[in-house]
Amino acid sequence: SRGDVKKTIAVTGELDVLNPVTVLSKINGIIINTYTDFNQKVSKGQLLLQIDSTAIDQKIQRISGQLESMRMEVLSAQADLEGKKNLFKDNLISRRALEQAEINYKGIQSKYNQIRLDYEQAREEKNSANIHSPINGIVINMYREKNQAVGINNPLFLLAENLRKMVLTINIDESDIGFIKIGQQVIFTVSAFPEKRFTGKIEQVRINPVKSGSLVSYQSIVLCENEELLLKPGMT
Repeated sequence: SRGDVKKTIAVTGELDVLNPVTVLSKINGIIINTYTDFNQKVSKGQLLLQIDSTAIDQKIQRISGQLESMRMEVLSAQADLEGKKNLFKDNLISRRALEQAEINYKGIQSKYNQIRLDYEQAREEKNSANIHSPINGIVINMYREKNQAVGINNPLFLLAENLRKMVLTINIDESDIGFIKIGQQVIFTVSAFPEKRFTGKIEQVRINPVKSGSLVSYQSIVLCENEELLLKPGMT
């Protein structure tokens, strides 16, 4: 009989979400509330978690007092400088006295600017105590729970835009990698649904070798459709 001859390559791989987003903590503190859970859909800007900001509030109050005090000193130094300028025009004080007033004003202004930066930074820390979702998506993982401590850059959530498209990373032996090209169809099964065939297409063939003992393989990235939401992250 006549027909097409196909060469097939059997490989293993692991499924993962497409374009995952990890939400990190920007401050140190204790989680006082969580407002979402595993598998829940979230909207961009939605409040996900709240970190205790008592220490930050006290810091803001302290710096606010310093800022107001320094602002009054700036106004006083500015008024003194203006007065010295007028006296200098009338030849009632020396140039050295005028220059000293200018130096004094610039020094106080510099201190005021530094305290203002500290205040703005404290306000930013206050805002960072409320963790909001950066995307519309679904919660895949929660790394911290209520009453647990977090630090700067600790992961809090893993979000996915959607689960209707998945990424399959497959490992191809070096003897077969020459046959692999972008756009080729991939047919695969998972243990949860052994009789069902899923399909995808190769989106990327990586040239970076993965060595395991004397074996060398290359990873390829497969984009898969998951309209029925049967596939889950981590399936092999």
